[in-house]
This record gives sequence, C-alpha cells and structure tokens, in this order.
Amino acid sequence: MLSSLERSQTVEQSERDDSARQAEIVINKKKEIEAKLTKINQCLLNFRTDPIENINQLTSLLGELLGASCKLYSFLDNGGLRAV
Repeated sequence: MLSSLERSQTVEQSERDDSARQAEIVINKKKEIEAKLTKINQCLLNFRTDPIENINQLTSLLGELLGASCKLYSFLDNGGLRAV
C-alpha cells in the first residue's frame, strides 16, 4: 500500500506528464498551422498574370490543406455557372 507521500508524488508526476503531453499537442498544432500558412504564402507569391491558373493553383492547395476528396471552383460566366 502506498503512503500518503507516495500517493502525492504519484499524482504530481501524473499531472506533470499530462501538462507535458498537452504542451506537445499545442506545439505540434502550431507547427502544423505554420506549415499550412507557409504553403498558402508560397502559392500566393507564385501567382502570375493568368487569373484562371491562379485560381486553379489556389483551389488545388486549399483542397489539399482541407483534406478534400475533390476540388471545384465555380463562378458566373455570361449569366451561367461555370466550374473550373
């Protein structure tokens, strides 16, 4: 049977482990967000004069970042809906 001191130390160690795991989760999430923002910035910096190609690049990237099973951009063209 554990003494009161041993139980207290066990609880403290468990709390420290939980705090370390939570900090690791936060750090990993921040790294993931940073990587996504870097990809978005790079995509925007690579834009050229062709707006359709720019839209295609951005749509593809966002589909990748959001885990989409398909990517589609639609817009109005001469009163009708057009998909790219």
